[in-house]
Amino acid sequence: MVDDAMYSSDSKEWETPPEFFGYLNSVLGPFDLDPAATNENALCDMFYGLDVGEDGLKLPWFGKVFINPPYGRGKLTEKWVRKIFREVARNKEVDFVVALLPSRTETIWFHWVMNCCTGIGVMYREESGFRKGFWTDTTLFNSDRNAGGKRVLTEVVFVKSRLKFFENGVESENQAPFPSVIVIFRRNEQWVAKGRRRGKRKSSTS
Repeated sequence: MVDDAMYSSDSKEWETPPEFFGYLNSVLGPFDLDPAATNENALCDMFYGLDVGEDGLKLPWFGKVFINPPYGRGKLTEKWVRKIFREVARNKEVDFVVALLPSRTETIWFHWVMNCCTGIGVMYREESGFRKGFWTDTTLFNSDRNAGGKRVLTEVVFVKSRLKFFENGVESENQAPFPSVIVIFRRNEQWVAKGRRRGKRKSSTS
């Protein structure tokens, strides 16, 4: 029996449903790293977890990253989103990050995500599995800001139905008390190229 406390807003651990991860891994993976897992719930061969003495907030990431960070009250999710932006912008070893997050549109971190957004989609669940539904390109809306001044670009995919998360490897009987969203974070190569061309001016001598 899954503890009812898991379905309060105080809960931090929301284990990714394996079927949902499998769909994402088939479409966007294979993923190389899960930096916010435990030895019991890791879905990637390589992972960081506090239970094995590795803090994903402090260690460098690499490759194609999947993350479903712990989230609850306070700024815990914000800390992980900050880390994602930092890794994608500054760490060349990271290809991109796919994050499963609560769809909390009122938070500051969600506003950061939307400020860099180039596309919005919806994911549906059918009897045969998951699929991506309609897609809206927001590049024209955000083109000046994204192409010129954003190190990281995002794509936001809302999950239409609420997920049934797992606890200790057991699927919950209930849906989560919040909707979920998939955010894909990619490095803005136009910004990188522009930064390389900019360089430094040679100081003038009198």
